[in-house]
Amino acid sequence: MTSRLKGRAGVDHIGVGVAAALLDSEGAIALFHRKRGGESGLWGLPGGHVRIGETFVRAVKREVREELGVKVIRCRSLGFSEDVREEGHWLSALFLIEETEGLPTNRLPTVHHELFWARMDNLPGEITVVTRHMIERLQNSGEPWQTKQQP
Repeated sequence: MTSRLKGRAGVDHIGVGVAAALLDSEGAIALFHRKRGGESGLWGLPGGHVRIGETFVRAVKREVREELGVKVIRCRSLGFSEDVREEGHWLSALFLIEETEGLPTNRLPTVHHELFWARMDNLPGEITVVTRHMIERLQNSGEPWQTKQQP
């Protein structure tokens, strides 16, 4: 039996989410320009809420499929991001998407203005907190990151 938390995630209780870093062969990262919600107008990573009873890995695979239309073959945890502000509190698991099947596209045009591939040293505008944490983690690792994409 699953139970539902009452109230709004991140406001009335800690919100739990996932964020995915998908990188092209040049190391550019996939970002969405958000249309709605508390992060409207910001650039952010694919990702979202973890459902009750769902593991972090299942959640990130589901979110990437819903938002980008690709199947995650292999991913790796890069730790967590915590965003604590007066408006709310979120804990998000960070994942590097190491291999996918399919070509990424914006599958939720009512939620995101566009999908953009950005160089991490030349971002298109203001980014979400979790996106900033992910990019810092990737840049500080010293590794050359890339997602292997299969058609």
